Amino acid sequence: MEMLQTKWIEWRMMIKHVDEGVRKKETDEFHSALKELKMLVTKFTERSGIKTTGKRDAKSDAKDNRSALEIGLCEEVCEACLDFTRGIIERAFDDLKVDDNRLKSSLKGLNDFVDELHEKNVATLKHTLCVDKPLPTNKWKNREIIRKEVEDRLKQEKEEFVNDVSMEDTEEIAPPA
Repeated sequence: MEMLQTKWIEWRMMIKHVDEGVRKKETDEFHSALKELKMLVTKFTERSGIKTTGKRDAKSDAKDNRSALEIGLCEEVCEACLDFTRGIIERAFDDLKVDDNRLKSSLKGLNDFVDELHEKNVATLKHTLCVDKPLPTNKWKNREIIRKEVEDRLKQEKEEFVNDVSMEDTEEIAPPA
């Protein structure tokens, strides 16, 4: 998710004009990313014992046999997933003004899935394992941190390019020794 967000943010900073081609390209990428993300979340959901096919009924869920550590990792995935989908929502519907019901449906379905998984995580930690949520294993980067890093890196690359070009110009102009 982090790599995709970095790629998308870099690309957005380089394009000058948003036209229908840009909207289509980004929307297609969002669909593809959401499909992959749903497969990942489904694996975590199945591990939790939540029934992922057919009509949802919490009573038909299997027992959650995950450890506190595994649930903690799952919570990190849930948080990153929600940040990722919020980024897609902001870009697609606020910035690009995309009107794509399939995208809206995919986002809603995935977010509902993640919310249900989060609720199961909290319940299992609190009522079954009787422990607090473990501390995160790594500090993951949300899209605001990624955006800032990309802006700083592109600014530095631009400055280095300008300095390199300036050095080449002065070398050509310098009088012979």
